[in-house]
Amino acid sequence: MLGFLFSYVYNNFDILCLLCGSILLKAGADVNSQDYDGWTPLHAAAHWGQEEACKTLVDHMCDMQIKNNGVSHFTPVIHQRQCLQ
Repeated sequence: MLGFLFSYVYNNFDILCLLCGSILLKAGADVNSQDYDGWTPLHAAAHWGQEEACKTLVDHMCDMQIKNNGVSHFTPVIHQRQCLQ
């Protein structure tokens, strides 16, 4: 049974992340919150290529100009371009 649950989560991870993200947004989560490295949810979604999550965050008026704390101080848009190169 546990193997089935793991397999389900692994194979549907993107959908589950979107569902969790939607629940957090409906509960009033800050779309511009930053972690220790200055990453916002949009930084992470852009880094991992999660297009639907990016759209959802933009629809909820996230700030696309927030820079991370890294050496390069990337915004999510610049970070995504770097990942694609």
